[in-house]
Amino acid sequence: MNKGYKKLVLFLLMVLSMQLSYSQEMTTMGKEFWFCFMDNAERVFTGDRHRVIISAKNACTVTISMPTTGWQTTANVVPGVATVVPFSVSQSDNQTSGQVLNKGYRLVASDTVSVYVSTIGLTNYEVANVLPLSTLRDEYMIQSYPSDYWGSSFAIIATEEVDICLSSAATTGAQPGDTVTVLLPSAGQVYQLKSTSVGDFSGTTMKSRDCKPIGVFHGDVCAYIPSHAANATCDHAVEQAVPTSYWGKHFVVQRSTSSFNDRIRITSLSDNCSITRNGNLVTTINRGQTYEYQMSQSNLAEYVETTEPAAVNIFFASTGTAGLGDPSMVTINPIEQMVNEVTFGSFNTQSTTIHRVNVAVKTEDRSLLMLDGSVVSQTLFTVLPGNHQYSYATLTVSAGSHTLKMNGGSGFVAYAFGMGNHESYAYSIGSSMRVLMNSLYVNGVEVFAGSQVNICEGTPINLNVRYYEVPNYVVWNYGDGNFDVADSVLKTYPEYGEYQLQTILYYSTNGCYGSNDTLSVNLRVFAVDTTNIDTLVCRNPFVWHGDSITTAGMYDHVLVNQHGCDSLLRLNIDFWSIPTTEKKYEGCDSIVVDGIAYKVDMMVSDTIVTAEGCDSIVNVTYTIHPSYYRNEHYDMDEGDTMTWIDGGRYWSDEQHPTMVLRTVHGCDSIVSLQLNIIPHVAPPPQDSSAIWIPSAFTPDEETNSMFKVESNDIIDMRVSIFTRWGLFVTEFDGLTEDWDGTYKGTKCKQDVYVYLVEYHTKTMPAIAQKRIGTVMLLR
Repeated sequence: MNKGYKKLVLFLLMVLSMQLSYSQEMTTMGKEFWFCFMDNAERVFTGDRHRVIISAKNACTVTISMPTTGWQTTANVVPGVATVVPFSVSQSDNQTSGQVLNKGYRLVASDTVSVYVSTIGLTNYEVANVLPLSTLRDEYMIQSYPSDYWGSSFAIIATEEVDICLSSAATTGAQPGDTVTVLLPSAGQVYQLKSTSVGDFSGTTMKSRDCKPIGVFHGDVCAYIPSHAANATCDHAVEQAVPTSYWGKHFVVQRSTSSFNDRIRITSLSDNCSITRNGNLVTTINRGQTYEYQMSQSNLAEYVETTEPAAVNIFFASTGTAGLGDPSMVTINPIEQMVNEVTFGSFNTQSTTIHRVNVAVKTEDRSLLMLDGSVVSQTLFTVLPGNHQYSYATLTVSAGSHTLKMNGGSGFVAYAFGMGNHESYAYSIGSSMRVLMNSLYVNGVEVFAGSQVNICEGTPINLNVRYYEVPNYVVWNYGDGNFDVADSVLKTYPEYGEYQLQTILYYSTNGCYGSNDTLSVNLRVFAVDTTNIDTLVCRNPFVWHGDSITTAGMYDHVLVNQHGCDSLLRLNIDFWSIPTTEKKYEGCDSIVVDGIAYKVDMMVSDTIVTAEGCDSIVNVTYTIHPSYYRNEHYDMDEGDTMTWIDGGRYWSDEQHPTMVLRTVHGCDSIVSLQLNIIPHVAPPPQDSSAIWIPSAFTPDEETNSMFKVESNDIIDMRVSIFTRWGLFVTEFDGLTEDWDGTYKGTKCKQDVYVYLVEYHTKTMPAIAQKRIGTVMLLR
């Protein structure tokens, strides 16, 4: 950044800080005012029918003068009292058309006041809000009601020497679009123009040369509303025109509560202006065109929105031969021009003694509105049908001076009105006067002062301004202590909270007013929520927002919360280990568990739920140990005897002793002796067979690790192994198999084991032979 640019930025920031410390917001309250009185058709009333009403929060003195004649008067304003200053008809009446008259007034107050002008007659009454000099501008577009007898009118008052160009559309001999030049050489001079009897000045524009401020009043000499209504009465209707630079696009329209069939007129500043009522598109009009509609008796309020800046006025209807109220005109200020405090006044006439205020606020601010120091009851408010962000109320007030104040919040818009027998008045009690021709956009959406924009923490937002007149510089105050100088910026708020965003359009050489335009909006930055979820689960996989999770760890899922911001769900997950339990059942011949009999070896897996709600695997093994039934066959020569394992001696094949033994698993093993007595016969031929049986073996060594019977000329061989106590261990085919020193896969201990070898030889194939001995198992 070069030195010159640094100096410029520092200077602009200094200007910005001064603006922040001293409010630059203009309202309809002030210390200097210029006003005049327009022609009123009723001239029977000979009293002081023109009056100025002054209200103030603090005691002060006002001086009213007529600069062109030197006339002057003073008055003291008392807080809480509407001070009334009357004017004689001869001094203040403007009845001519198309002439420059010395009929303008200047009011200067020692403190801030609100000023209203009123015209009163025998059967009519009207009040208009007067704008302070600080809010007057050089360009206006006016509105009136299309009368059917007296016509419409407007008056221009100069605050200094001024040359005015206006486009006339309703005067005799003029065509729409014609330009008329008017010179007002002195401050306080007034130019009033009245239309033909059925003319309508709505859409007529006026602009002073050299950007000099002027005041403009517009309305009707005596309006019949609606036109040509049977038995209708006319009444004077007037308001001070609002400069076009203050026109808005958003309106809360409330009709009067006593007058029926109020008429709403909307005039557009630009072409292609679409108008919606309660969100429903009703029409599209071009620059200077006016759309009119009638509010029904059941429709107390509605939300009106235009796509281009527009002026909205409400016209009370004629009451005919009976009823309260009569024609009156009041400007509906846009909600972009909400004001936080205003002091206004009203007073009784012979006919008008009912005084009310229609007020609109943001719904969330209803509890903040105060009237004369007391909080307005929320029960008086009704939510606006077309836009629930706003609510409206009708307040009844007495004659006198009153103060409406918003104790925080976004402010309010309001107008006062009174009703009498064939008489009424209505006037805007005040508003802010922000230049709305320049627009602030957040993410491409136009926002206005007093509105609130919700954004998300850490999310970049696009900020830019669209301006009516090109500024020298655009300065951004983000409300977080940071500033920028640029037309458009990309801004991120890293922390949640509430911020007031301001952008100042700096006009260092503005030929009109030499002031800057400040646009602002309230930003609410919502936090991006992070929710940590720690969980220990059983099942694998675990489904998390459609994702299948199979491993422990941290997993993120993004949701959109109620504010439209990302909400981060962070899952920290771990899995319970799935335990496995081994159960074993052993039995002889069969096992009965839970009423089920198991007769063969098997393993069954089952799943149970643990105390934590997780699955647990149970492996159940059923091992069946059989009971053995063996016949021990022995051949014995006739006449011999033998001693059997039961200790008895046996010599006959008719003897069959039986002995029950226990296996190592506790099962019965029944052994029966079967003797085969061989009678004496001739000696058998020489047997060439032979067997060799080891006396020991070592299963854990590489050599001699198996018990194996070697044989020669053997036809078949069965080998049985017993413990030294006679318990059966195993048996196998001696010709093809051997013993590794185990029992059902379990190693047998080191010990002496008994073997029984039974075989047949090739020489004597019919004779069963056996060998019994011991073998040592070494480990």
